Amino acid sequence: MLKVKRECNFEGIHDKHKEWGCLVFDWLGRPITRFLAKYTNVTPNQVSIFYFFLSIIAAYFLFLGGEKNVIIGASIAFLANIFDMVDGCLARATGIRSIKGRWLDGMIGFVTIPLLMFSLAVGIRTFPAMFFGMLAMMSYTLQYLIIHFYNAKIINKNEPMAIPGKWEWVRNVYGSNLFYLFLLPAAIINKPMYTLFFWATFGNFYWMLILVYQYRSLPKKGY
Repeated sequence: MLKVKRECNFEGIHDKHKEWGCLVFDWLGRPITRFLAKYTNVTPNQVSIFYFFLSIIAAYFLFLGGEKNVIIGASIAFLANIFDMVDGCLARATGIRSIKGRWLDGMIGFVTIPLLMFSLAVGIRTFPAMFFGMLAMMSYTLQYLIIHFYNAKIINKNEPMAIPGKWEWVRNVYGSNLFYLFLLPAAIINKPMYTLFFWATFGNFYWMLILVYQYRSLPKKGY
């Protein structure tokens, strides 16, 4: 029989997500979070590192290309993203939080999604795949660069970039978790190119929408 090794507080650890993809992976990760929190001494940073290694393995299979390898890679990437949700929930449940942990989790995310996009594009082995793959990678990095530059240099606040009015649903639908939800079905039906095309088009449209909102939100006075 497993022995409980530490006190945990599960109240409220799943209440902070609005992004639809987060809700899906958060729900899938709940049993894992509770098991790790109650019956092991695994730390959130260890979960983050495990998520990173799973992502590397997923990228390898996507890089190999071929229907079978792409399905394997997409499935491993899907599993890896579940653990990406688990590390934060585990930190809140156990009270093990740190600046280094937040940094590690964020940096792994910035590396893994462009890596998976690149590996998928190479694995498809066509010029359109490489073209849309580069655009997809650009959309992900530009989104965060634009938002964090605005927060750090313009308004000096660390807050989410809300899109008021009728476009707010876009922010809740679009996000890094949607990539994994999109990739796995596309791989199963042998249409992985759809994933790259979606991020190359909608992904770039999203940061353009953010730019428009930022410009309209700038102070009317000053230079």
